[in-house]
Amino acid sequence: MKPLSNITVLECGTGLTAPYTSSLLGDLRANVIKIEGPEGDASRSWPPVKEGFSYYYAILNRNKRNVIINLKIIYCHISGFGWDSPYRNRSCLRLHNAGGGWMDEFYWNP
Repeated sequence: MKPLSNITVLECGTGLTAPYTSSLLGDLRANVIKIEGPEGDASRSWPPVKEGFSYYYAILNRNKRNVIINLKIIYCHISGFGWDSPYRNRSCLRLHNAGGGWMDEFYWNP
């Protein structure tokens, strides 16, 4: 079954939220195109890195095609907890917020 096979998604995000969300759309067979700036996505160097390759980058950018473009005007703001939540001012940069803690258990507790 390929529920999103007729959909194309352009992802211009960095960090965790946008790349993770678009990877889920790719899992559902959407055609995801990741647009990176000339410096590349910061997650390319996030540990653990083996032979110059970041596992985080691989996980967050599976099922995507990449293109590098010099973007200067595009801006998007995403809230990890929603605009009206009592937690709206909290930082939400780790995948455990989206996954119920499984990433913490997997990566930080050997």
